[in-house]
Amino acid sequence: MERFGLTRDWIMNINPLQRLLTLDLRSSGSRLQAGTELQAVVRQNAAGQLQLELASGERLTPRSSVPLRSGELLQLRVSQTEPVVVLQIISRQPDATAIDAALRTLLASAGSRLPLADSLTRLLTMATQARSLPPPLEQLLGALTARLRTPAQLTDPGQLAQALRDSGLFLEQRLAATPGQPPAQDFKAQLLRLAAWLRQALDEAPADRERPLFSSLAESSGRLLSRLETLQLHAASTDRLDLLFELPLRVGTELDHLQLRIQDEPEPAQEQAEPGEPGLLVRLRFEFAATGAVGAVLRLSKTDINVHWWAERPALAARLREALPMLAGRLEALGLRVGDLTCLDGAPPAIDDLPILRTRGLLHEKA
Repeated sequence: MERFGLTRDWIMNINPLQRLLTLDLRSSGSRLQAGTELQAVVRQNAAGQLQLELASGERLTPRSSVPLRSGELLQLRVSQTEPVVVLQIISRQPDATAIDAALRTLLASAGSRLPLADSLTRLLTMATQARSLPPPLEQLLGALTARLRTPAQLTDPGQLAQALRDSGLFLEQRLAATPGQPPAQDFKAQLLRLAAWLRQALDEAPADRERPLFSSLAESSGRLLSRLETLQLHAASTDRLDLLFELPLRVGTELDHLQLRIQDEPEPAQEQAEPGEPGLLVRLRFEFAATGAVGAVLRLSKTDINVHWWAERPALAARLREALPMLAGRLEALGLRVGDLTCLDGAPPAIDDLPILRTRGLLHEKA
């Protein structure tokens, strides 16, 4: 994955986390031992200071600049006690109440459950059918469409990595990293600019004849933002890596989309567990007019790789099987040890099932 610019450190930046906490124990009688594991909930005291509340009720004050949120549950390990106490964050779970509240707001919009390409097609179709548009609006829509890539462009590792960076999932993290340099090509940033212009236009011209068009465009841009924020909330709701990217693409004169999901492999049984980083599970799915539904599942663990393809159309499945030896050679040239390498006939499995929408009881069936 490093060849594509997709290192584990980079893809974890959706929810950046400094893993070490230095504690101020001067006012506490607590005596922690190295290697001890404990749980703590982040609480805010009367002075507005964030503290760690242990199961015993004792509160400890972190002195480092780790980004914490009130209500988070942290699993911690004491990594050192001298000269200062340092806790390593093993895992963290955001405040479930805050996530549920955000989800309920997002689910009020049908856009939270629609692929980005569907809502974007609706928005651009309405704009194209309009007789004329104000120049600022034309410019905003032009910037939105100019960033769309073709499937051929995504075969280039650099363009694929940049498309993922600009997908909208990382906007807030990028703004925090470079406050004075907003990413101009970021999809969510462009949508926010468009939505802000439309809100202002609606406020300033309540009786204008263009109001129905502006209102419809504002609704569509809101649906797009709802979907993006649902994907962001899904990624931030777990301490494990789980990113679902939706990339709207230009396919001829039409819009389509590619879905890419990058996850940590499920943890092995305790007796099979080995120390070190978990493997990566990468899943891909797209359905273009020229190809039908195509998907792939890639499992990468250190230098071992397994790849399984699906193709809905038998002729394409046969072509993919013919290309497997060439793919194996390219993977081996990268220093990877190839295990299973297959291609099956049939529609690929869906990869956009978001556990956050099921486990919290907010949806009872897939929309």
